[in-house]
Amino acid sequence: KHTITTEWTTQSFVFTMDLDNQKGGILFGLGLVNGVAVNATMWFDNFEITEVSPDSDETAPILSGVSDTRSILVDAEFDALSGVKALDLIDGDISEDVTYVITDEDNNVIDELDTSAPGTFTVTYSAEDSAGNVATKEMILEIVGMQFSDTNLIVNPSFEAALDEETPEWGVWSQDWGTPPVVVSAIDTENGVYTMDITGGGDAAWAVQLFQDGLSLVEGKTYRLSVTVQSEVTRKMNIALGYGEPYITYARFDAVDLKTTEETVEFVFTVENVSHDVKLTFELGSQDGFADGLVTFSEVKLQEAILEDVITNGTIEDGWTVWYQNWGDMPTVTYDRTGGTFNVETDKSGEANWAIQFNQTMINLEAEKTYVLTFDAMASVARDINVKLMVPVTYFNVLEQLGVMLTTEMDTYTYEFTTTTENISGLTLSFELGLTASFAAGKVSFDNISIVEKDVTDAPNLIINGDATTVPSFNYDNSGSAAGTMVLDENGDAVINVTTLGSDPWTPHFYQMIDSIAPGNYVLKIVIDSSVDRDLRVNLVLPNAGWGSILPDGSVDFAVFAAETNTIYVEFTVSSEVTDVKLELDFGTLGGELVSEVGTFTISEVYIYQNLN
Repeated sequence: KHTITTEWTTQSFVFTMDLDNQKGGILFGLGLVNGVAVNATMWFDNFEITEVSPDSDETAPILSGVSDTRSILVDAEFDALSGVKALDLIDGDISEDVTYVITDEDNNVIDELDTSAPGTFTVTYSAEDSAGNVATKEMILEIVGMQFSDTNLIVNPSFEAALDEETPEWGVWSQDWGTPPVVVSAIDTENGVYTMDITGGGDAAWAVQLFQDGLSLVEGKTYRLSVTVQSEVTRKMNIALGYGEPYITYARFDAVDLKTTEETVEFVFTVENVSHDVKLTFELGSQDGFADGLVTFSEVKLQEAILEDVITNGTIEDGWTVWYQNWGDMPTVTYDRTGGTFNVETDKSGEANWAIQFNQTMINLEAEKTYVLTFDAMASVARDINVKLMVPVTYFNVLEQLGVMLTTEMDTYTYEFTTTTENISGLTLSFELGLTASFAAGKVSFDNISIVEKDVTDAPNLIINGDATTVPSFNYDNSGSAAGTMVLDENGDAVINVTTLGSDPWTPHFYQMIDSIAPGNYVLKIVIDSSVDRDLRVNLVLPNAGWGSILPDGSVDFAVFAAETNTIYVEFTVSSEVTDVKLELDFGTLGGELVSEVGTFTISEVYIYQNLN
């Protein structure tokens, strides 16, 4: 980077050429510099390249591949040098000479890193060139029991971009009555900081605020909020996430210590309220420990924890996805399950046969076996489609691409294929509805889709919800004298029609088997509509351990009412890992004073989340 003035100046620099490049040249970059463009006429003259004695080497190598922070899971392997490189202007690539030292939170040197327990460590990297110049860089290594998404929900989190003039990402508010605080705030995009020079704290901590609105938090999800901040003088601040008047709190952290050195403070919380957009507010007004001075924010992060779902398909999805080209001459595509069939309708083809897809993934096939793919299909206008069974990433077709001609009548199509000598997992069955030889705009409908092993009695269907009416991952049991049905409705809900009650609470019942639940505090949420007023019973039992319950009182009874959507919460604690857990919702005869009635029950959500608050 060279600064050019309005006067003639001579610019020069020394460089070492370590390549035998016979076609080299000089290139002047006159475009954006640090994101800034200057319109001007420029003059150049007197170009000269001469051989000179090199200056003394006082430039340290450049270390790359070292992030400021890194998180790994407990028991994960850690290779400190993986991806780390060092480049020197004179010596070239000296990555093999990079060294590192690991220290713990007490600054003790660690000879061998133990990842079996959570902890925070500092990894200091060094690289020295032949002239003795040394480059160092530190990385904070966190060993955590959970990982967090790389996606930061905060907009302009590092204050490196100017605020949007119409809808600023960050806002400042302060009390404007009584004895108002004096607040001078500014964003420094070059240094990546937001500063607030505060004199007077007003009537309360909330009298001075730095905030960002419109952050979407999801009920049952866990998040990590981290803030890098320092203060001219030691003091405190509060942090709040919430919305509305009256204010609904989603998370709050009071009396956070601010120090005169830059530090990062972190908070992990679980959302116990319904999903909603909230405001993040840093309260910098009066409280114990308040002091006038400059407060500097360097970075703010809000990241969702990556946690395995306890319940599979808790929001009752149908097991299928529709994808279509979203660029160029983009088709308009609609998808529904009216009439008990899968229906995909489009007005145009897109650019290729794959431009519109109806897919199901995670299909597993065993080696050296013959399978039969069967499906019913029709089109509102006769046309052809492609059918593929693809290996993920490589997109290798296990099933040769099939060109299938559809008529305006529902017909059954059957194809056999044999796998190779290796098991194949995670396959995608794809019906491609884009550009084909006989493409026609309109609706294509599917039903009774199956993949089963050939000539095997009662072979399981490897396709989930092939008939458009099965509730994926959940089961309905009419044991005893009970009678009823369960179907997936057009809204994506599980609709249970109980027509006859058995003599026991579990006749009939709705259930899912859960592989395992780790120790911790949990919340079970069920959202259900009912055609009648009655009581229901929910339980979490261990079939392989004497049918004992992990709920505090053995089971939980609750009332549902026909005039409203009923949301039920059950809190429970798991002290040690449990496996093979059966989540069970009973619609039978509960006995005693509890009301037991036949009726129709629509379940839209079943969710278990760990509460880390």
